[in-house]
Amino acid sequence: MLTNWKKQEDLDFLTQVSCVPLQQGLRHLQTAFTNFFTGRAKYPNFKKKRAGW
Repeated sequence: MLTNWKKQEDLDFLTQVSCVPLQQGLRHLQTAFTNFFTGRAKYPNFKKKRAGW
């Protein structure tokens, strides 16, 4: 899916970074949702860039 997203014109910014962090982010998100739906965790939240704000 990530490869197809990189080919779309409106998601052109994805080609500016390496694929490794993008894959890792998707992997973490998948784990978070899996844990949520199995009842092991609460609803996943995205981390903020600035923790103190």
